[in-house]
Amino acid sequence: QLPTMSHLKRTNSKIAVLASVVLLPITISIVVPVCSFSVLHINARTHRRTCFKSRVWVKQQDFKQQLGQFERLPELGKETRQIKVLNFLSRGPLSYNKIWDLQKELQDRHLHGNETDVVLFLEHKPVYTLGTASNFSYILNNTNKDIIRTERGGEVTYHGPGQLVVYPILNLRNYKQDIHWYMRALEEVILQALRNIGIDEATRKEGLTGVWVNGAKIAALGVKVRRWITMHGMAINVNAESLDAFEGIIPCGIMDCRTCCVNNFAQKPISIEEFASQIEKSMADIFLVKVNRINDINDAV
Repeated sequence: QLPTMSHLKRTNSKIAVLASVVLLPITISIVVPVCSFSVLHINARTHRRTCFKSRVWVKQQDFKQQLGQFERLPELGKETRQIKVLNFLSRGPLSYNKIWDLQKELQDRHLHGNETDVVLFLEHKPVYTLGTASNFSYILNNTNKDIIRTERGGEVTYHGPGQLVVYPILNLRNYKQDIHWYMRALEEVILQALRNIGIDEATRKEGLTGVWVNGAKIAALGVKVRRWITMHGMAINVNAESLDAFEGIIPCGIMDCRTCCVNNFAQKPISIEEFASQIEKSMADIFLVKVNRINDINDAV
């Protein structure tokens, strides 16, 4: 259930990143935002400004969030780590709730002894998603799109046709038990895939999470980690059709945030399926894994 506006006003100044520890049984849940918010960073500097867009007054807060550095994993041999890739792209855009439930099921399997790492590739039907404490006023023009509040951190973002969504369900104990490293590793996967198709301008942006090209955001990240098992992941705008809906929101709570897509810069047009193959290759390289493609979710067990 979405919060009331009075609740939003009371919570607007809170950092949209949660780190909760629940005992009996011991469970550690860490939520990492899709956008530019601080993660357990005591010395984060807060900058507030009031902005006006589409008749909505919004008090914005910018928090330094991009912590940690990407360092390559030690060479263990790709036979040591394996992931299974389940590609739903041939099925067309899928319901957000349906895939969200699948992620939670796969994460629960991991937590109860199934040691299989799985990565989902897909497109979503048009949807705006919010984090646990997201500000609803950042949605400026809903039209007929679904709005779903998730358990992730961060502000509002958009998923829809033309955007590649990748959800890794990984046990970070097999890689590196460092959330910040994991976020930087996902960025590196995207950066490498973009470089491989000739987009050398892609880069990180100081203080922000995600990947940018010429000052416009091309990819957003947002994960939740529970006892070192990940869910949610990354969204990369591939085709121009994925961009229009960002006009209806303040993406990630960042005023004047421009968005772009892979085909704005690619040397030749590339399909979502082709770019998914590039992401898959980059994941194999960055996470030092052998990729096994599967056709059915039951093969992920």
